[in-house]
Amino acid sequence: MNIFSMLIILCTVVILSTIFETFSKKTNFPTVLSLLILGVVIQLIFKYHDIDFEKQRVLEILGNVGIILIVLEASLDLKVSSEKKSLIIKSFLIAFISLGACLCLLSSIFRLFYQNLCWVQCSLYALPLSLVSSAIVIPSVHHIEENKRDFLIYESTFSDILGIMAFYLLVNNLEVTTIYSVSINIISNTLLTIVVSILCSIALFYIFHKMVHRHIQFSVFMAILVSLYSIGKLFHLSSLLLILIYGILLSNHRFLVKRFNLPKNWVNPNLSDELLFHFKLITDEGSFVIRTLFFVLFGMFLSFDNIFTYDNMVISGAYILGIYFIHFILLKIFFVRDITPELYIAPRGLISILLFFAIPAEYLISEVDSGLLFIVIVFTSIVMGVGLMTYTNKR
Repeated sequence: MNIFSMLIILCTVVILSTIFETFSKKTNFPTVLSLLILGVVIQLIFKYHDIDFEKQRVLEILGNVGIILIVLEASLDLKVSSEKKSLIIKSFLIAFISLGACLCLLSSIFRLFYQNLCWVQCSLYALPLSLVSSAIVIPSVHHIEENKRDFLIYESTFSDILGIMAFYLLVNNLEVTTIYSVSINIISNTLLTIVVSILCSIALFYIFHKMVHRHIQFSVFMAILVSLYSIGKLFHLSSLLLILIYGILLSNHRFLVKRFNLPKNWVNPNLSDELLFHFKLITDEGSFVIRTLFFVLFGMFLSFDNIFTYDNMVISGAYILGIYFIHFILLKIFFVRDITPELYIAPRGLISILLFFAIPAEYLISEVDSGLLFIVIVFTSIVMGVGLMTYTNKR
């Protein structure tokens, strides 16, 4: 396939994705399902014409860029205020407890089915499927009331960020043999990264305020952020914390200036508003393209021979039931009131795919394949779509 044919396909996929987004907003049919179907169709066309390309390498490159953009996009949506303090705390606790409970549940199911696997391998495969996808939730809940929408955005964002950080902390400590050593590594790593992140964020604010060529500000800042992320990865720091902290500081600069009485020559609110506007614009567009390409590529990557196997069906069925049971219990504990449609909104998606394909080669196992991932993503997306349609019709 020549480069021009590939460009036509890529542009067509992005255009179709915008149509799917519009269709989703009118019908609540999950965009992720449309993109997966599109990917499967492209896979069949490629097979018919005997076309092949390096999908794994493309996924790896998109994955690193995608994680940076998605965490930055999520952090820019985290608004801190006194009025929302209770909601933010509840959302964080539900995301944290749900992530841990789902991780334990799926790891135990894997261990039960495949007793030759160690707990580390089980955890590496369970983590990607244990977090809620903000990439699916955020575009899907625009039409529900504000409190419910804010909770779902906070919960899915926290779940994504905590899940990504937990995955890479686990990967970076695979060679450590004792729980004590792992704990010390994680705590020291996290504290060091927080200090470095705050210092870097302050430095970035200062650089922006002194920049003369503001028309290229986003390119410079993204280059700096990607460089810092890569340097952090090389030194085994929690690089995503840096992106997260920078995004939160940027999106809440006015609150921080007011709360800590910072002088305007340190953080100019008007200039920071300008930076925030451009960051949100570009990260939203970039995340949209990454989401589109990733779901389509995942559809192209699927092997139909291994999707509906006995193990995949039983494991995914047991785990999906567990997901909604855990979600129900937590929502009832923290919210006594009506918990619909929140109960049905626990989709797995983009980050699950990103992390699944980021599992180190030496820990890959033949017993677990992308078919299990496909079943969980599709079923949780269908449940979310049906739940949202039912809720909308009742109002």
